[in-house]
Amino acid sequence: MHKKTGWIPIYKSLKFRLICSMILIALIPCLLVGTIILSSYEKRALALRESEVLTQAKMVANQLAGSSYMTKNTESKDDILVARINVLTTIYDGRILVVDRNLRVVYDTYNLDDNRTIISEEVIRSYATDEIITIYDSENHYIEMSVPITNPTDENKDVLGVLVVSVSTNNIALNASYLRQIATVIEVLFFFAVIFFSVLISVQLVHPIQKLSWQIGKLHG
Repeated sequence: MHKKTGWIPIYKSLKFRLICSMILIALIPCLLVGTIILSSYEKRALALRESEVLTQAKMVANQLAGSSYMTKNTESKDDILVARINVLTTIYDGRILVVDRNLRVVYDTYNLDDNRTIISEEVIRSYATDEIITIYDSENHYIEMSVPITNPTDENKDVLGVLVVSVSTNNIALNASYLRQIATVIEVLFFFAVIFFSVLISVQLVHPIQKLSWQIGKLHG
């Protein structure tokens, strides 16, 4: 009577177990390293973007506080300062709102909310606490900062208003997506290479053992 052959003998074979072990040992660290590198890149890129934008926003806020921009009528704004604000939004693909102490938008780079009252928790908190409030929206890919406008030469540090800066992070998301695609291709190629070499190595390792077992069995037989 013939013995049944199937997946169970293959599953129990030393060769199969060696192949699976080598694949797991090689692939798990590769996948972990790839995930960590991609995550670190995205976090680092966001941190750099946030730092760059914050530096520029502080400079603009200081210029706003040091000028008569916050007290003049909307018809007599500082053209040079407005031009700098517009350049900043162009560079970082964003939007800037200049809000006065009455929470009224005195300038909007999109010209959508000029002279409107803004009701925002971050703006109110920034104005009330004289702190920089930063939020990151990972779903819509943008960073928003609320920077208090205070005159650096004023000893009382009275808050004159808030500079609201929103910048896009689409390019960071696109770069991260592109890197993920490259990593996936590399991982797939590496997977097939690991399978090939695992089979090759297991054959080289198991063959002498099988030969020795056969010789021992022959002696006992």
